[in-house]
Amino acid sequence: MKERVTIVDFSDKILVGKKIKMSLTNDRISVLWKSFKSQLFMIENRVDTSFYSIQIYSPDLNFKEFNSNIIFENWAAVEVIDHFEIPDGMESLIIKEGKYAVFTYYGTAKDAFKTTQYIFEVWLPGSKFQLDVRPHFQLMESDYRPNDSNAKETFWVPVN
Repeated sequence: MKERVTIVDFSDKILVGKKIKMSLTNDRISVLWKSFKSQLFMIENRVDTSFYSIQIYSPDLNFKEFNSNIIFENWAAVEVIDHFEIPDGMESLIIKEGKYAVFTYYGTAKDAFKTTQYIFEVWLPGSKFQLDVRPHFQLMESDYRPNDSNAKETFWVPVN
């Protein structure tokens, strides 16, 4: 699998959404997104219509030892202008500026792990970059359909 990567200087983003602690073994992402989307109308100061699926890992996690039982925080969120008005049941998150390696994936959500495997097993070890301790995320357009074989998502991996 040959992936094209772009290195992007990312600027601070303010997000509002919902979070859940989970592992890949105890995958609760569909529950998170269903809950978030049912309250999406309550967020009034959105920047655009894109969705962020964010993963926050423990700062001491060694990705070489990552396994499906590792607990992490997963967010369903959107970018907002400010975080002064947060709907009940939601929280704000600021993703700080820094470099990100960006990979574009087309396909169903269930096969996206192949891109993740490539990033951590092939690209990152062969690159000049180190993994940075900031949120990882996928960016999806408002019409994203996880079961569509042509669905597009971009994987944003923090690097330095």
